[in-house]
Amino acid sequence: MIMKLNATSSIRTMIDRGKFVKEWIACGERCPKPKGFLPWYVHFRLMTEVARGISFLHSNRSVMGSAIIHSAIRPANILLDCKFDAKICKVEQALLNPQCTKGVQALGHRTLGVFVGRNAQYIAPEYLRTKVYNEKTDIYAFGITVLEMLTGNFMDAFGITEEAIEDAAAFENVLDPNAGSWDVDLAKEVAALGLRCASLDRRSRPDMMDTDIDILGIFNGVAGKVQLAAPEEDP
Repeated sequence: MIMKLNATSSIRTMIDRGKFVKEWIACGERCPKPKGFLPWYVHFRLMTEVARGISFLHSNRSVMGSAIIHSAIRPANILLDCKFDAKICKVEQALLNPQCTKGVQALGHRTLGVFVGRNAQYIAPEYLRTKVYNEKTDIYAFGITVLEMLTGNFMDAFGITEEAIEDAAAFENVLDPNAGSWDVDLAKEVAALGLRCASLDRRSRPDMMDTDIDILGIFNGVAGKVQLAAPEEDP
């Protein structure tokens, strides 16, 4: 599976009138045991739900007055509940301690090396210089996550997608075969956006408030098309 399934519980943290509200979704033995791999249309739906979560964070303000930065967007931090709805975990850390967006600036070089080594593909290149997370670093990590969900490749999703996207046959071959028969046109649209989000140049990345490249609008559009194409019942 492309996502980690939390079969017991998952958490969604929200802001409600300045207060932190935690919604626990307890499943326990009522959760059906997943079989096989998540189909392509579920991948698209999960991407959309994650985009909505990031948009929600970035459009709200922390106690410091700045946008709420997650700083740890990656597949391992996206959990699924019983209905296969995505829940971004580790949100409470960003809400309760906005200073964590300064990363591991206060830690030693060895700690920094270990941290980056374990999460290298999700770390925007400018972070290595500034040691600061912001909206653009979240978007970078989201772009890489989207490409990994498309390809099933957790080593170099950006590279293989970038090389294949201009060739129809090559692009179809890089899509995760375990997800079934993808809608290639939708996949290409999402891949192009994922590549833009994961641009090495932060100035080339869109953000959730961008009116020229509407990340959330694009994913909502994809989710609408997928809803029409997908079977009536998800896995």
